[in-house]
Amino acid sequence: MNRNIIIGRLQSLPEDLRISNDTLKALLEDYRNSTGEKEEMIRSMYAEDFSPVSSSTGHVLRRGRDIQMDFYNKFIEGYDEYIDEILTQYRRNEKRLSEARRLMLLIFDLPADYNRILYLRYIRRFSRDELCDYLHISESAYYRAHSRAIEMLMKDFELDEEPA
Repeated sequence: MNRNIIIGRLQSLPEDLRISNDTLKALLEDYRNSTGEKEEMIRSMYAEDFSPVSSSTGHVLRRGRDIQMDFYNKFIEGYDEYIDEILTQYRRNEKRLSEARRLMLLIFDLPADYNRILYLRYIRRFSRDELCDYLHISESAYYRAHSRAIEMLMKDFELDEEPA
């Protein structure tokens, strides 16, 4: 595990922990609605475009079937990409929330001096100077403890691989 990745995850930890179940539910609802809307839109357009007789005028309609089918195929592909993006965003948010919770548990499992430094620095968002004043420690003591705490986290925290 790369040190910069761990520090980056620590810096985004408060935001990652705020990903709510409501956010995830809303994405799933968008996914479900989009799937149904796609099917309804395709049925409606297909009936309108390929109906042999116009219902309002009674005229026989002739359209280029190949041109229309190409349009439908592109429409379906575009809509599928839109739906896939919603699902990808849902999975990404779910994964970040899960990893944030795991990282938070690992912070709390560290020895007290180390978890306190990480908690104050990354959750409570103390600056280095504020933290040193608050804990009555020197900057060098802060850097040693911070560095050691990051090393401990690097041993225990594994990120899931991004889906290909």
